[in-house]
Amino acid sequence: MERGNLQSEGAKITRKINNPNTETSFQIDNATLTFDDTGESSRQDEGKNQISNFKLRDLEVINLGKGEETKEIRIGKLIPPDLKQGLVELLREYADIFTWSYRDMPSLDTAIVEHRLPLIPNAVPILQQLRRMKLEVALRIKEEVEK
Repeated sequence: MERGNLQSEGAKITRKINNPNTETSFQIDNATLTFDDTGESSRQDEGKNQISNFKLRDLEVINLGKGEETKEIRIGKLIPPDLKQGLVELLREYADIFTWSYRDMPSLDTAIVEHRLPLIPNAVPILQQLRRMKLEVALRIKEEVEK
């Protein structure tokens, strides 16, 4: 893929690729672009960092069930209170359209949800030999699993 350069003219952004026959332009309202020293946007890196920083602890459990029935969903803790209240009210209003168990999906094809192992009948199972890893790799794996 050839590198090009981005130019910003007010609200219109044009990207010219080093091919004289190709030009791509698109409209963005009130756009502000920032580039690092290499002239490239770091937008791809931002998404990866957001996903890795977003953990289960950043979520709040909300029960949409009534009484003893539990229908739990998770929403972000960082949502503003007024938006959170509106979102919870909306989810409670439409709680009946969510599927909470496989019993709620009678028309679901079992070939999709059932896992089958193609085993040979009357075959004797064999235990594989344990794969040993370097200590530092094993510690990193253990740390990742415990997250």
